[in-house]
Amino acid sequence: MPLPDQSDLIAANERLTQEADAANEKATKATAELAEANTALAKVTAERDQAAADLVTVKASVASLTKQLEDSKAAEKAATEEATKLKGEKVEFEKAVAAKVAEMGISANAAPKDNPAAKPTAGTGPLSTCNAMSHAERNQFIRDGGKISD
Repeated sequence: MPLPDQSDLIAANERLTQEADAANEKATKATAELAEANTALAKVTAERDQAAADLVTVKASVASLTKQLEDSKAAEKAATEEATKLKGEKVEFEKAVAAKVAEMGISANAAPKDNPAAKPTAGTGPLSTCNAMSHAERNQFIRDGGKISD
């Protein structure tokens, strides 16, 4: 095999130097891209960890709010039951009042509510007239200084 001459060696050396430079450039670029990828990975990992922590907080909040909702529903049910009970007691009370009024011989229509002339003004009014008034009318009569006489 013949020995290469100097010009062939110089040409081969230049070609290999260019290839080495290109390979080093690619390696440097790849190293930079790897560093960027590692930075992005660290950021995504931190975001994932934060999202996991947030999820735990949200789950705790949902559990707390679910408990509050259940408590509110139970309180609403109890209030509804109490209102129903009170309505029943009101009906019984009104029946008892009506029976007492009838027992006393007082007519429920003694003073029609729609006749202003039949309603007493401030002063003293008989019990029968006051019983014929609505609750609001009696309160207004008393606020105006009226007194109920027996």
